[in-house]
Amino acid sequence: FVSVFNTLKGHIASARTATRGDQTMQTLDRQISELVSQPITSGSPASLSAIGVKTNRDGTISFDQTVFNAAYASAPDAVEAIFSPRRDATHTTTTDPGIGTALAALNTTATATNGSLDTLATRLTNQAKALTNDRARMEARETAYKARLDKQFGGIDSSVGALKATQSYLTQQIAVWTSNK
Repeated sequence: FVSVFNTLKGHIASARTATRGDQTMQTLDRQISELVSQPITSGSPASLSAIGVKTNRDGTISFDQTVFNAAYASAPDAVEAIFSPRRDATHTTTTDPGIGTALAALNTTATATNGSLDTLATRLTNQAKALTNDRARMEARETAYKARLDKQFGGIDSSVGALKATQSYLTQQIAVWTSNK
């Protein structure tokens, strides 16, 4: 559980970076992190932190075997209920969701149509389309500007050619005037 949880946190951290700290990914990260300390069964111990799962400074979790052994020795059924809760009239998915049901609820909420990840995907797709359109408009402006510069410099080039011809003619005329003296 600890290894899979830490892998999930790593993927969320990568997604947060890729989405530049988008609020959706921050919220999902917070919700998953809260699963460690929130009660997920009605027994005692009732949370992952009560059976030796602790949050590290970097947001990952680790497992304390000593705490787990003590919790398991005093209440093995309650520890088991965190991972595999019993189901009867008093122990329902609402009162005793267990870690699996709690994670499934987060998954369902996040991946549902119009859920947080669906909304994020739609927003990112729209942003990608907008960037593509902006790029196309920028390239069109660049092409038009280049054509305008080519036309302007083409006109200047022909003017320079005409001035060189005039210079050449004047140079010849001056040479003729100065040689006739």
